[in-house]
Amino acid sequence: MKQLRQPIFVLLVILAPFLLTAQQPPATVLFSFDVVMRNDSIVALDNPICLSGDNLSGYNNQPAFLSDQEILASVQAAGSNQTDIYAFNLRTRTKRRLTATNDFREYSPTPHGVQSMSLVRQDTAGLQQLWIYPLQATGKPKQLLSGFDVIGYHCWMTDSTLVLFEVGNPNVLQWVHLDGSKSTFASDAGRCLQKLDNTLLYVHKFSDQYWFIKRYDPVDRRAQIVTETLSGSEDFVLVGKEHLVMAKGSSIFQFNLAHPSGWHLIQDLAPYGITHITRLAYRNGKLILVENPS
Repeated sequence: MKQLRQPIFVLLVILAPFLLTAQQPPATVLFSFDVVMRNDSIVALDNPICLSGDNLSGYNNQPAFLSDQEILASVQAAGSNQTDIYAFNLRTRTKRRLTATNDFREYSPTPHGVQSMSLVRQDTAGLQQLWIYPLQATGKPKQLLSGFDVIGYHCWMTDSTLVLFEVGNPNVLQWVHLDGSKSTFASDAGRCLQKLDNTLLYVHKFSDQYWFIKRYDPVDRRAQIVTETLSGSEDFVLVGKEHLVMAKGSSIFQFNLAHPSGWHLIQDLAPYGITHITRLAYRNGKLILVENPS
């Protein structure tokens, strides 16, 4: 038996990168809605549009606004092992492919300046690193930071500083400068990172039962509780500077930062066939949401 164990172990190690490439992310769908405001409050969501109708059985996730009329998203077609970044035009309802890399998967696209985007690139060994990609065909991708190999998500705070969500046990948040200096300021963190002025909003998963949205100030290096999340929900988005929007199941809720009084229902989107909302993105009256039916 001892003679068999070593070859089997070696075989598993050799196959590990190839098994990684065969993983299939869950089917997710992108929707856009118009946000209806009245008296500085969100009263309804209108004009629903399915943006990923040509890939309903595939992965369409991690939306981020590139402009008022265009979003970035990570896409994997049904039956494919390739995950790339696409730009979806909300006005023309078309999309264009921005990356086509056979040996890598790209996730978490984030606009960076006018001509580029930052993203998390995963290789066949499982390393997840931060890269800068040009938005046009000209130019070459380049790695932005070295020594950071387990990045899940990121959020730019200034041109030279950003927050990294690093995958681990526990997951941690790091305040990182482009020169490589860093400081860890939170653990047991959720994946959603939102910049509010010079501070960061994030979710602290204090326990299985209690999750809180916190606001971290890098000047005094302190985090204050903003509110408890909706039970089991970790994705939220800022609407302006006064409202947080969060989903639970098929329903969308809002929280007023200026006059906090708990979460208030905006609308149940079940009539549109939406059952489980996860990630959200907002810009100038447009709300993008991810439906995760599984």
